Amino acid sequence: MRRLLLSGLMVLAFSVTAFAGVDVSKLQLPGDITQAQADTVIKGALAKAKEQGVPMNIAVVDAGGNLKAFTRMDGAFLGSIDISIGKARTARLFNMPTSALGAASQPGKELYGIEVTNNGLVISAAANCSRTRTASSSVPSA
Repeated sequence: MRRLLLSGLMVLAFSVTAFAGVDVSKLQLPGDITQAQADTVIKGALAKAKEQGVPMNIAVVDAGGNLKAFTRMDGAFLGSIDISIGKARTARLFNMPTSALGAASQPGKELYGIEVTNNGLVISAAANCSRTRTASSSVPSA
């Protein structure tokens, strides 16, 4: 166990040392969201959620739909964590708000049936999750 811990610490030390000299701006993909931008989105969404008085789980994803930032407000449902991440990812992968996808996936519309084939992604109201649909749909635009 001690060897494993020491080995892990050595790998971490070498990784940090090797990464310290790298210009991370060259690692950022064009059009991708930076950490500072993701933090700004979280801050704005938190302010809007507090204004509405509704605790929320707020997720921000990068250009590839991977989680970049997340926060769970005190009192937000634990069960909504995965939902908020799925909604953010869905909005990114389809390049539109999930409210638009929800409308387009109704019977008789062009994307009807997509919820069966979307591999677990959420097609609903917004890129966050709260106790009320109205609150969820207005926070991402904050």
